[in-house]
Amino acid sequence: MTTAVDAKQISVHGSRITEAIVTVDGFSLSHSGGPGGSAIVLLPSPLVAAEVTVQTSAASAEYQTSGVTTNLIPKEGSNSFSGAFYGAFADKSFATNNLSPELQALGATANGLTKLWDANVAVGGPIRRDKLWAFGALRNSAIVTALTGLYTNLTPTAWVYTPDLSEPATSKVADNDVSGRLTWQATEKHKLNFYLARTPHIVYQRSNTGQNPSSTEATAYYPVTPNVLAQAVWKAPVSHRVLFEAGVNFYHAVQHVQHQPGVGTDIVPAIETSRNLAIRAAPGSLGAVGTYGERADSVWEYRGSAAYVSGSHALKTGLTLRRGSADQTRDPNAAMDVSLRNGDPISLTLIASFTSMPTMRRSGVSSTQSISDPSRSR
Repeated sequence: MTTAVDAKQISVHGSRITEAIVTVDGFSLSHSGGPGGSAIVLLPSPLVAAEVTVQTSAASAEYQTSGVTTNLIPKEGSNSFSGAFYGAFADKSFATNNLSPELQALGATANGLTKLWDANVAVGGPIRRDKLWAFGALRNSAIVTALTGLYTNLTPTAWVYTPDLSEPATSKVADNDVSGRLTWQATEKHKLNFYLARTPHIVYQRSNTGQNPSSTEATAYYPVTPNVLAQAVWKAPVSHRVLFEAGVNFYHAVQHVQHQPGVGTDIVPAIETSRNLAIRAAPGSLGAVGTYGERADSVWEYRGSAAYVSGSHALKTGLTLRRGSADQTRDPNAAMDVSLRNGDPISLTLIASFTSMPTMRRSGVSSTQSISDPSRSR
């Protein structure tokens, strides 16, 4: 839940980061592309959380994967008005590296913080005392880093990479949040929570890091907006031993993979193999990471459970139903990529199968039933 950091991609005991699940009040934040990890692009403000639990092992049967599970329970408000502010700021004067003057004289650079900020404000209180409460939060955050060995390209449309050694390439990621929760104590034993969050996630230079680095013009502008989560949860502790719970969750996100300014649709992408560097435009041969287009995800999740606690024993049984669909289009530049060696073409990759790729729809239904007895693990 940090500023533009992949806290969602946590691994422990050799688990896969794609199985790291982040939930809000038990409902997953992932889109239909996967259970967790990079399939999570919704990062709420830290001031939203009343409680955060992280489970690294011995997960119950209600979770579909064995990775790290992080659950955020939003604040509900109270009978008194209150507010909070949280902020953080840093720039390159707060960062350091171990490059010696000799290495710097040779042109060596290091990944380094350029600027980071995270501003959060929250307020909550009663709408009707002892009956109806509200809580809301706002967030504006971003992180900008300088990248090792990558520089602004002085000739972005040429067939050669001409680095401007005075201007290192940067990577910027921004996460904002506008969210609120409404809590209604319908009766003494019946409570309803309604939560709504709108959290745009923007990667300004997508794919200029990792195994396929790209010059700035060959990266993609990647805004995920709208990026909306809505949920309603009912809880009923009918006695000191029995708890009933049910809820519904809806998540909708549209991922846009767009051209950088000045990059037209007629620019043929190229990969300079002597540097393993993409130039001119985002190469379609890199798959979904490099292909321009759009993906719209909609996921519905329904959950119901009953829990019984008796002394040192606990029993929980429930059902989770998850259904999602994705509409996706891909539009690679010129339907081809060119591979270069020191500016000379050595191969051509045609991407004809993507030129008229139809909209795809994918849907799935999964259910889990959980019966657990904690005393058995003692």
